[in-house]
Parts: sequence; structure tokens; C-alpha cells
Amino acid sequence: MIVNKLGQRFVAEDSYHSRTAGFIMDQPGSAAYLIVDEAHLERPTMPLVPLIDGWETVAEMEAALGIPPGNLTATLDRYNTYAARGEDPDFHKQPEFLAPQDKGPWGAFDMSLGKAMYAGFTLGGLATSVDGEVLRDDGSVIPGLYAAGACASNIAQDGKGYASGTQLGEGSFFGRRAGAHAARRAGACRRVECGRRSARGAAGWGVQAR
Repeated sequence: MIVNKLGQRFVAEDSYHSRTAGFIMDQPGSAAYLIVDEAHLERPTMPLVPLIDGWETVAEMEAALGIPPGNLTATLDRYNTYAARGEDPDFHKQPEFLAPQDKGPWGAFDMSLGKAMYAGFTLGGLATSVDGEVLRDDGSVIPGLYAAGACASNIAQDGKGYASGTQLGEGSFFGRRAGAHAARRAGACRRVECGRRSARGAAGWGVQAR
């Protein structure tokens, strides 16, 4: 079960990790803890999410994590009640991943921003037009500058709506649009320059004729 510094759940624990990371960033202090009981506590060989500690009681865990007294207890009670039924009316976690966390002692892993190496990842980038033109803060276009894929803030702007592989689609779709727009722009620039050269040439020829 994942909770914030107030001892509240805020995301389904079986979410794609970019979605989890996006919601962690919205929490107070960008802090989050993965709470597990003894029945589900297993330390990986290469821990990427640090184990904070273990406690005999939930009250001790609340105190150590700085969670307001009673909040984590209430959250665990609600979670365990519904997990025993195979339900999660709050965040709709899939039934196969629901398991009561009610067999102490308990442990907490630190999923806070900057603490966990792979609790999730974030997305976002430069604001662009539909043709991949990079935009200024006021929404105006920076001529000749393009971005696409993971460099741009397109469909999955903050990770919460991201699914694995989405950037492949964004990179190819918006990259193609950006390339086509850049080609049209280059062609237009060449035509303008050619026009200027023709005008200069005609003017020069005219002078010689006189």
C-alpha cells in the first residue's frame, strides 16, 4: 500500500510507474511510502527503493514516519477491509494484486522524490504546436526550432496518462509532422531567397542594359 506523509492513499499501487511517479510529485513534500506487512515483505537483491525500517506496531510506524497519529491506522483498516473482499472502490486496484496488509511487524520503503532510484519516472518537455514547433511562454512560435517525442510535452504531458511505448508513437507521429513542416519552411525560405536573387539579378541586368 502506498501512502503520502498524511498516511493517505493517492494512487492504485498496480499503476504504471510513470503514473505513480506523477502522483507522488503532487503529494506534500513529494514524499511517499510503500507500506508492507511481514507476510509481503521481501527485500530484492539489488534494492532500488530503500527500506526505511521495520516496526512492531502501526502506531510506531506512524510516529517514525511523521504521519499524524491514527491516519495510517485508518487507511490500513479501510484498505484491508476491502482487500479481503477483493475490492478497491477508492482507486480500483486489480483484484489479483489486492492483499490485506494486516500481519505485523510492518516495513516501509521510501518512494519519495529523489530517494527511490526506480519508483517511477517523469515526462514532459518543451511546449510545441501540432507541427512540433517549439513555443515560447506566451505561446508564440520560435521559428526554425522543433521538438518531438520525449523532448516535447505532447499527449503524455506529466506521466499520469502514459503507457509503455507511447513515446514511440509520439516521436514518429509528431516527428514526421515536424519534419514535414521544417521541409515546407525550408522550401518557402528558398523560394523567397531565389525571388530576391532573381530581383537583384534583374535589377543588375537592367542597369547594364542602360
